[in-house]
Amino acid sequence: MPKRVPNPDSRKAINEPYILHNSAKVKPGEDYFTLSFYALLTVMFFILFFYRNIVGKGDIMFAGSTSETTRFSADQVVFLFLLLILMMVERMLYRAKQTSPDANQYFFTRHAMTIKLSIHIIVSVFVHIMCGFVIPISQHQTLSENTYAVILYVLLMFYLVCSAM
Repeated sequence: MPKRVPNPDSRKAINEPYILHNSAKVKPGEDYFTLSFYALLTVMFFILFFYRNIVGKGDIMFAGSTSETTRFSADQVVFLFLLLILMMVERMLYRAKQTSPDANQYFFTRHAMTIKLSIHIIVSVFVHIMCGFVIPISQHQTLSENTYAVILYVLLMFYLVCSAM
């Protein structure tokens, strides 16, 4: 909605000068998209720098971080690409919710919340399978023994909570 909207006076049938738009009157509640976006951005940077420590391919020290190696693994590139796709789709869904009512003729706009719910369920299941089973089994240790995997799990849970609001 534009910041400046006309203020019609129906009694005089003329338009008064512009008034500023007050979002608190139009949209009740809070908007958690920004918090959700920064949570995903934090997860992306965490995976970028500490992927080798998360999956156990490096020693569990800062010196084994990805920033000091010259190669990225294929898994790491795929995870980063999927995170970028998730960030873009979430932004498109967020913008689709804010369009005008006449835009309901498009599938993406009409089913934005259903698509968001589907993505949320898929990401929740994927995160729990990866952090709860795949990473610990590949390392032959429990999740609580790998500090980096626990931090990743907490960051992803924070994102899922922010995304659900």
